[in-house]
Amino acid sequence: MLWINRLKRLFREGEEHPQAEDPLHMVDDLLDELNSELEDMKISLNKQVAAEKRLKRRLDEAKVDSWQREKDARHFLAEGDDDSARLALIKKEQLDKHVQEIASLYAGAQTHKQDIMQHINEQMAKYEHLQQKKNDLQMKRNFPSPSAVNDIEEAMIVDEASGNTDLGQQGSDDENQRVEKTLEELKRSIKNRN
Repeated sequence: MLWINRLKRLFREGEEHPQAEDPLHMVDDLLDELNSELEDMKISLNKQVAAEKRLKRRLDEAKVDSWQREKDARHFLAEGDDDSARLALIKKEQLDKHVQEIASLYAGAQTHKQDIMQHINEQMAKYEHLQQKKNDLQMKRNFPSPSAVNDIEEAMIVDEASGNTDLGQQGSDDENQRVEKTLEELKRSIKNRN
């Protein structure tokens, strides 16, 4: 699973090299690859279901043929034709072996179909998990971290505690300065996130 290795590398590099390739772009690429894999698996599943249906039809036909040979043998015995009855039973034995072979193939096809379905379910879970990671990355990018907000609030409290509480024009000037300072800090925190 190439995409899993790329995802692990993405998060390792994201910690070690903040200037590495854009994580959202990489996650989008991984989602595209995974979606392509899922489409291929669904095509395989459809082919497997069709093959299973063909085997089931062949199995049913072989069982009917075997039953018919046994019926023929009974009919020939009732008419006193032992040779024809013997040939019908030989044919029935061959058909019974064929039934066993087809039954084995059919059971294998069912197992293979279940394996593909399980793999699709696992891949869908991975896809949903990766989609959630993408949403988390977008949220982090769109909103400053709680620590950045706390830092801004602390700076505002320190400003107020340092005596910048004069009334009148100085109060509104200080308020404007605090707003401007807060705005600049928010811009820096968002820029650092990107």
